[in-house]
Amino acid sequence: DQRLGALKRQVKAMGATTAVGVKAARLAAAGWESGRAVLAFDPRDAEAVGRAIQAPRAAILVTAFMGENGLDLDALIEAVRLWIVALEIETAIGGDGAWRPLGLTLAGVHDYLLGQGLAYDSDTGRAAASELFALTAAAANAASSELASRLTPYPEFDADKDQRLGALKRQVKAMGATTAVGVKAARLGKDALRAAARHGLRHAETTAIFDDPELSLRLGGAGLGTAPVAGPLSVIETGDGVLAPILSASAAAGLAAIGAEVEPVVLALLGHRDLTGAPGVNPGALRERGFTDHEIAVVQAALPLTRDLRAAFSADVVGEGFVRDVLGAPAEALSRGDLDVLALAGFKPADIAAADAHVFGRGLGDAGLPPEVTALLAGSGELGQAARTAMTAAAEAFTCAPALIPQRLAWSDDPAAATRLQSAAASSGVRAVWLVRDPTPLDFALDLPPPPEEAPRRTLASPIVTERIVEKIVERDPTRRRLPDRRKGYIQKAAVGGHKVYLHTGEYEDGSLGELFIDMHKEGAAFRSLMNNFAIAVSIGLQYGVPLEEFADAFVFTRFEPAGPVTGNDSIRSATSILDYIFRELAVSYLDRNDLANADPDEFNADGLGRGSADGVLAEDEPLPASRFISKGFSRGAAPDNLVFLPTAPRDRKAAGTAQTEQDVCPSCGDFSLSRRGGRLVCETCGAAPEMRG
Repeated sequence: DQRLGALKRQVKAMGATTAVGVKAARLAAAGWESGRAVLAFDPRDAEAVGRAIQAPRAAILVTAFMGENGLDLDALIEAVRLWIVALEIETAIGGDGAWRPLGLTLAGVHDYLLGQGLAYDSDTGRAAASELFALTAAAANAASSELASRLTPYPEFDADKDQRLGALKRQVKAMGATTAVGVKAARLGKDALRAAARHGLRHAETTAIFDDPELSLRLGGAGLGTAPVAGPLSVIETGDGVLAPILSASAAAGLAAIGAEVEPVVLALLGHRDLTGAPGVNPGALRERGFTDHEIAVVQAALPLTRDLRAAFSADVVGEGFVRDVLGAPAEALSRGDLDVLALAGFKPADIAAADAHVFGRGLGDAGLPPEVTALLAGSGELGQAARTAMTAAAEAFTCAPALIPQRLAWSDDPAAATRLQSAAASSGVRAVWLVRDPTPLDFALDLPPPPEEAPRRTLASPIVTERIVEKIVERDPTRRRLPDRRKGYIQKAAVGGHKVYLHTGEYEDGSLGELFIDMHKEGAAFRSLMNNFAIAVSIGLQYGVPLEEFADAFVFTRFEPAGPVTGNDSIRSATSILDYIFRELAVSYLDRNDLANADPDEFNADGLGRGSADGVLAEDEPLPASRFISKGFSRGAAPDNLVFLPTAPRDRKAAGTAQTEQDVCPSCGDFSLSRRGGRLVCETCGAAPEMRG
């Protein structure tokens, strides 16, 4: 209710005093609100708009038919005829059987005008564009009539014949005959009219003007219908993949057509791309402020790859050492990445702006070019809505359906502005008006007034002060814990399902895992690279504090090939995948997760956890040399050769299944693993059974 009430008040304030004015104001408000309302000034055009939305579409690039002798009109006519046949086939497959509408348009019209030296916002430019659309419409109607003679006219042709032929007569009468394109269009239009009167037409509409981003992309970014070009500049890619701006071929041809020199225009728009001779910031001024020939050469090499001087003089280009030691930049400014090196060197903003214009050029409006050159090179950024509407009105006089080109409204415009734009478009002669408002910017925020301050409340008695425990949560950005340059770890070689896997680990000083590498033996390059990069990703996560337990819980029991029995590992005997094996091994080695170990290669299942105490009994009961567990290269001889590890009991008593309540020293092996079983004492480590002493 509030929203509709606001719209009613706005519509009432628009000053519409007649019934037509009220309806127009309501339609403008609806377009401003939804962007889905189209105003057509003829009932037939209104029906054509509805059909054109669903019609199959195609576009023909005009500049593709340009040759040394100008525009190849015969080839363009044959292309139109070919596309009418192709769209007829698409309509036959699943289109509107009663009216059979088609949507054929031209692309690159402004590029064509620019190459001929014709300004977009000029009478000659609009006349040339209308002749192109007149030729296209005549060729399309001739092809439609030919199809009707061989097949049948569209089913509604008999009821629509008078209006359709009347529209063709008006188009033929309006066709000019002053240029080669106009003469060809007038002659072909008369032939198409006679054929349509004799055989009828296969399609209710054949040509239209519309906007289709996908079609434009397929044609190399060319504008469809009467859309203006973005500007006189285009972008090329060098052999080493660098994008560089250049003057477009159409703009160069247009300058030659009007007799203007190309080089001054290129220098005004693209700049010299050289600091030599630049005002304010030049090699001499840079040397006075401490820059050496090395820094100047680095900046000169970066100029073709950047868009402004501040980017060319960034700390990454000049060098952080020079910026810090010579120019005196603080460390915090370098870490932020927004340091203005030129300002730090003492250059004034006016000098930087003048040098930037010399090196990178100016915009078309600020380049100081002659008026005829500026008018010729004007693109979508310089052309207003009035120029686009006038060009659309000139072109759609020869199309079957009205142009479906939206009239853009600023996001902040109100319904009154929509009414004014709709009235201006209607006055320009267009056959339909479609209002679309731009979306609200993402950074838009309402400027709300601050809330009023509350008056302090009076208290009759002093407040009671009580102790409170306040918890303060401090959030810190994650920091990466770097591994030492010389680190310890181990290498485990194993085979999973016959596929060899090498697992390399790197540890911190406290023995926790910090990195791992996974190498596959004789696997495909893609799979080996994928596993290697997966290991790098896990390593980075570990260094940023992700617990190894999270990785283990996420990847154990994953099932994919290769999988099967594991050989070469004394703890893991079967795995459901490579990742299952790797994270089982890491969990057993670093997390004491003996529940993830297994010893039976035949237990190939999701939870093969071994069979009990027999799996945990050590095979050897003799002391082992320390060199088996400590890297001699890492310790650099710090560990003596006579250092040994004595046999110990299993680390996990629960996994071993023991049921002893207290333990004693075994006289055979010296381990604290002597327990009572029945009437005898049995050592859990070596299996000895010494006699009981009374």
